[in-house]
Amino acid sequence: MKLAFILLAALLFATGSALPTHVKIAHASPSLVQSSQDARKADVTGGRFLRSSERVNEANEERGKLAGLFLLDDITAAQKESIKKLAPTFAKLNEKDDGAIDLFDMLIRQGHSVKSAEKAGDLYTIYLRNPSAFHAS
Repeated sequence: MKLAFILLAALLFATGSALPTHVKIAHASPSLVQSSQDARKADVTGGRFLRSSERVNEANEERGKLAGLFLLDDITAAQKESIKKLAPTFAKLNEKDDGAIDLFDMLIRQGHSVKSAEKAGDLYTIYLRNPSAFHAS
């Protein structure tokens, strides 16, 4: 039994290591290492920081919700006028919780062309973004 332990010890000493010689080492590069203080910033403030330093022109960067900023910027004046003319009809449809597809189906049943029904559905979709913008005040 002693002989087996001696041979095992000699064998381990001779090989030096049980790891293979071609091991991929996955270490973080020094440029990606973050200090513990920076890592804890998110815990203290309750948010995540995607940038750690302020850049030029960041002081005047808009940080508000952008959903309401561009509601009516992408439509033409002709579309606005068409929607304003149809606003009472669109308001009735909106009260019934009808969507653009419901308007499309109704116009097709009434005999309108697919193109005009699609156009009306698109106008109604724009109207639904902000109905109060199209009613006379």
